Amino acid sequence: MPGGGILRITAENRQGNIGNLPPELQPNDYVVVSVTDTGIGMNKETLQRAFEPFFTTKETGRGSGLGLSIVHGFAAQSGGFAEIASAPGEGTKVDLWLPRAATKTSHQCVAPDPGLPLFEPRHARIVVCDDDWGVLTFVATVLRDTGHIVWEADTPSAALAIIEREQPLDLLLVDYAMPEMNGVAVIDRARARQRELNAILMSGHPDVLRSGGASGIPLLAKPFKVAELRQRIGEVLLVPPLNAGFSFPGMQHFAVSD
Repeated sequence: MPGGGILRITAENRQGNIGNLPPELQPNDYVVVSVTDTGIGMNKETLQRAFEPFFTTKETGRGSGLGLSIVHGFAAQSGGFAEIASAPGEGTKVDLWLPRAATKTSHQCVAPDPGLPLFEPRHARIVVCDDDWGVLTFVATVLRDTGHIVWEADTPSAALAIIEREQPLDLLLVDYAMPEMNGVAVIDRARARQRELNAILMSGHPDVLRSGGASGIPLLAKPFKVAELRQRIGEVLLVPPLNAGFSFPGMQHFAVSD
């Protein structure tokens, strides 16, 4: 909403049936979370592609096109779906259909799944750098919920300033396509300040992903699920960086699940 407007969020119980559900879903009771704005709306062509990963109508560097894709993926993983209604000049409405719980949530502890990745129990100190506000906020929130201490930076210079000020740090999680310099250059400059700094490069660019981390930097392909983000960080933090010459004394492992 470039000129401002109203953003309304509502939730209601709704019965899903054959007439209002995608064919792959069974009739069920749903909680429908609706987000409605009074913005400029979308034309038919934009609406048809709104859930596509990396599709965006914003200028280069202004957005990654992951916001609605993440919403769509979250709904599908939860056993529901998302739908959009929009028209030019009439605003946009996004409905998130989520299956309603049939019973109260159990608070019993569940034994860790041995197939899940292992994580360090300590609170890692992590810098997240991405010029897309939605991705930056999403990743930072997930990491804080996991128990890590997180700094957010929307430019390389901001990330480097944090690294200079907050040493020692455990991990730099940085997007490849950034203003000022790309993610590899950010990592190089960060390690000039802290040689042992672990790093993960996030990217949805095919050329970067095809290289398979030729620079030796672990990759995290966009778009990613919460479990994939946690797994990648767990893998990196459990292994000291090359030539670092240090270990984590008294380290114990435990499993984290969604």
